[in-house]
Amino acid sequence: MRRILSLAVAAAVATRLAVPAIVRAAPFDVLDTAQDGVEAVESLNGARAVAVSPNGAHVYVAAAVEGAVTGFAVDPASGALTPVGAIVDGGNGDGLLGCVDLAVSPDGRHVYAAGFGDDAVAILSRDTASGALGFVDAFFNAELPAGGLDGASGVAVSPDGQHVYATAGVADAVVAFSRAGDTGLLTWLETEAGDPLLDGAVDLAISPDGTRLYVLAQGVTADVPADALLTYARDPASGLLTRVDAERDLENGVQGLTFPNAVVVAPEGNHIYTVAGFAGMQGVIPGKLSIFLRSAVDASTSYFTLYGDDANGIDGLAYAIGVTVAADGRWLYAVGAADDALAIFARDPFTGLLSFDRALRDDADGSRLLDGAIDVAADPLGRFVYVVALNEDSLTVFAPEPGAAAGAALLALAALAAHRRRTGVR
Repeated sequence: MRRILSLAVAAAVATRLAVPAIVRAAPFDVLDTAQDGVEAVESLNGARAVAVSPNGAHVYVAAAVEGAVTGFAVDPASGALTPVGAIVDGGNGDGLLGCVDLAVSPDGRHVYAAGFGDDAVAILSRDTASGALGFVDAFFNAELPAGGLDGASGVAVSPDGQHVYATAGVADAVVAFSRAGDTGLLTWLETEAGDPLLDGAVDLAISPDGTRLYVLAQGVTADVPADALLTYARDPASGLLTRVDAERDLENGVQGLTFPNAVVVAPEGNHIYTVAGFAGMQGVIPGKLSIFLRSAVDASTSYFTLYGDDANGIDGLAYAIGVTVAADGRWLYAVGAADDALAIFARDPFTGLLSFDRALRDDADGSRLLDGAIDVAADPLGRFVYVVALNEDSLTVFAPEPGAAAGAALLALAALAAHRRRTGVR
């Protein structure tokens, strides 16, 4: 069985609210950086994941080696970072050992963290004014009636703030919790487990309307290839899940799910993007970025098209491991850990198609702190792009490039025609 969770990632990469003023900087200039041990910045050792508050005022970094979540206030005009404190496992917090993923609640009052090493989801309170965090509680695998948090790998909060979901790559499971909005505390609802396609569940994302939950899984069982994107229907009232579809790598024309690492749903909710790839002692699996479509008729998901590293001029996707879409839907950002790069794509919000714009690489400009780039997030107000790098123990703030994704339109007719030929969908 093969997996790519926090500590495996660390080993492999190491071996190789008013609207503020718009940033006046060239597109994708470095605006600021925060690095462990530099200028009083602490608790970023093994930076693994990044999340932004709903109002964009604060950004949070999960550090797997440190077992910590660190907060920064963001200057709305310049992007400058100011530390606002950290919660550290074994110090002022618990459940954060090997922290690999973060999610901020829509009301901004809580941050949830997946602790891979602790088999836990940690609950942190958030001061919505200062951004400072406080430890509330941690929900451990042993406390669940049906388990499901062994090797916690991802966490997400529903758009209505009523439920929290977590994936676990050792338990091969998805766990659903109800959430108390005032305290942030969680109550177990169900554990989805026993499905061979959930082997190595590594990441998850919820559609903007809250009716779909998408889970990426990587691994193999004795007789079923498990590299897959699973679709669950979510009952908004109860929070319960029902699996309604699964797209398996190399079946029915599906491509790009060999060793999948991250998934994101576009703001319009009609397109799902996944990134996949690996580079380490087990060999090299080329980086891929795939698009899936959500059916307007039922809960099904269908494969659309694929973008590959070093194909058609695309660069920066070697060991593609993190992906996000800008709030306006016009840009997609992905990070390639083996390329030490941020890959930037213009996006057509109507078709979902992408046009490669550029790749920012660490070897071209060391001030970018992209060695082992491992996660990326976009400011909800469109002002900044954030990248964390495992080998740099760092967070970098980039200026975005606003404007329409004109280049993507050039690919629309050809890709749509190909999809129609393959699926018969008109």
